[in-house]
Amino acid sequence: MKNNIEEFFDYKWQNDKNLAIMNDDDQTILQQMPEEIQLEIYTNFLFKTFLSRFRYYFKIENTFSHRKHAFFNWKDKEYYNFMTDVF
Repeated sequence: MKNNIEEFFDYKWQNDKNLAIMNDDDQTILQQMPEEIQLEIYTNFLFKTFLSRFRYYFKIENTFSHRKHAFFNWKDKEYYNFMTDVF
């Protein structure tokens, strides 16, 4: 898994779509967007391939839930913050 992730990021950094939001002005604009739009940018544009390729590695069980087989998702603030920090 580690090698796969490293290979992915080597490729990503060579073809980095994040360049569109790298400077402080771009980050300010992104932060002003509604979270739903930010989520769409992250999950359906910038990191769609990564998320698809490694979806099982980021499937984290929610042990705080009373439901069986509950997993954290993008609507959970902690999960959202974790995933965006990974990116």
